[in-house]
Amino acid sequence: MEFQNDGMDPEASVSTNSMIMLLEKILDVIPNCLIAINKSGRVTYINNQYCALLGMERSAILGAPVTSVISPDTPLPHVARGAPPTHNQTLMVRGHRLLVNQVPIRYGDEVVGAVGIALFTEAEQIISLARRLFSIDISGSAPQPYHWMARYTSGDIVGSSKPVVALRDKIFRAAQTMATVLIVGESGTGKELVAHSIHAASNRAARPFVHINCSAIPQSLLETELFGYEGGAFTGARPKGQAGKFELANSGTIFLDEIGDMPMEMQSALLRVLQEREIVRIGGSRPIPIDVRVICATHRDLHRRVTEERFRLDLLYRLNIFQIAVPALRDHPDDIPALVEHILLELCRKNNSMTVGVAQEVLERLMAHDWPGNIRELQNTLEHAITMLDGDRLLCRHLPPLRQSPISSAHKGGPLHEAVSSTERMALVDALSQAQGNKSRAARILGIDRTSLYKKLRAHDLI
Repeated sequence: MEFQNDGMDPEASVSTNSMIMLLEKILDVIPNCLIAINKSGRVTYINNQYCALLGMERSAILGAPVTSVISPDTPLPHVARGAPPTHNQTLMVRGHRLLVNQVPIRYGDEVVGAVGIALFTEAEQIISLARRLFSIDISGSAPQPYHWMARYTSGDIVGSSKPVVALRDKIFRAAQTMATVLIVGESGTGKELVAHSIHAASNRAARPFVHINCSAIPQSLLETELFGYEGGAFTGARPKGQAGKFELANSGTIFLDEIGDMPMEMQSALLRVLQEREIVRIGGSRPIPIDVRVICATHRDLHRRVTEERFRLDLLYRLNIFQIAVPALRDHPDDIPALVEHILLELCRKNNSMTVGVAQEVLERLMAHDWPGNIRELQNTLEHAITMLDGDRLLCRHLPPLRQSPISSAHKGGPLHEAVSSTERMALVDALSQAQGNKSRAARILGIDRTSLYKKLRAHDLI
């Protein structure tokens, strides 16, 4: 690192250079991975620990864009341009899941860059540290009943295409406000991931993040789930009552998934909560003030639902303050190779199996598909392919038949029954996903009995 003297005392210049060299030596021996970038997103410093993790020489890294060195998913360039700092986010770097902090570098009042620090390079290090600190075996410990935290960050959003970059920008903008957010997009695009990322990047990241699926809970129980109840409010109620999701989310964020399927009666109650910022438990009379940031998501066209008198217009106005549209996978097919690598890595990690290679013909076939089920369908496709694997390389013969969307079938002149069949299969897949594989719950979501559900599942080769 070179500096101009500009009339400075030579001894002072030598002293400054010595201090810089000493600082670099210190940063090179600390166990944490550390990287610094300028406002343009190019690497200005990286320590030995990070170079070793990347398997690259420092000379090849300095001056390169951080997105090409670390990951296209890193939010570090956003922080260098003035976005809020991020804390305790997970980031996948060359097959390693890092827990990172990313903070801006300021010169006076101006942000001139950012530094990223990996606190841990593997999850096992966290477990090991916890065991040493608390002398307990945390592997078998039961989760706390009301410990609600965001599980994902923007670092878990894979891709470097323009739609995905624009999506990350919107997430950071939403995180800097307290406005109610409405996330829209087709099923399987990752709307829940976006909601988690907004909370994780906000100043409420250390506070509760409470998720409730409005379509998966029967109407008779939804009010109890949201607002809680007082003791003795109904037969079978707990003597001391129970807090609802809004109370559990107090000072944090509540995520109302599939808001477009919320019953009209509950929409009125939700509107009152958003206006008054207080709730009343079932069987109670005392208003309970709440400080909750609300994020909603839906795959429905809410304006059409308003026209059909199935959604309140005044509630739509209240929810649609900051809208984020999550792109369909067919709108950013260039991200499919990165998604395939990410999903396969996670599947191999979950199954404790070796890393799987992917033939180029597989990527070409996957990129040519229109993915009506979006990323969820891609994940299910790869999971099926892994079960059929007979080596260490994924080939086209391992892939299941790829279905076409009803729009694509109609556009290509396919017969009507094929479009109807494709739509029915999509509905079955979505219902099973919402019900997390529970057949009885999936049948209730679809409004059919279990016998009919099993017949349809067999007809579409889903069993």
